[in-house]
Amino acid sequence: MERMIKKILVSLCMAAAILVGVSADGTTLPMAQADYAQYYNGDSNYPLVYGHQGVAWYLDKSSIVVKKNDSEGNAFACNVITVNETGNISGSKTYWYYKVAGEDMGTAYSSPDGQNWQAFEVGSTFGYMQVLVKTFKIGWYAAFGYSYS
Repeated sequence: MERMIKKILVSLCMAAAILVGVSADGTTLPMAQADYAQYYNGDSNYPLVYGHQGVAWYLDKSSIVVKKNDSEGNAFACNVITVNETGNISGSKTYWYYKVAGEDMGTAYSSPDGQNWQAFEVGSTFGYMQVLVKTFKIGWYAAFGYSYS
């Protein structure tokens, strides 16, 4: 009887660990993600920036405007569309980015209006930062023709 209770408890603990995404050794298990189209409506002008919980963000490459590209730094603006789970555009936002020449490559600046700049970590892995960070990296390549590194 004691052996059966132990088996049941171990089984319940394993099931609970799987539900919360933790393996037996305490490491995090990868959680399933929805499939998001690489390009909005198959148009390579709209590459996927990020997808989460049925919502996807796509960069509109045709909207990119280089604002600065000189010895002081690089700046560009671009639009990102938000697409809901039914595939319809549910919003659009303009992102402004600035990278000061000679500064640490891990830091760049963003602005909602091209006036009020906030520093952000280019290498951030926080979920809430992914649209901002990935738009910067994809937009940089589209704006300047080389990868940000």
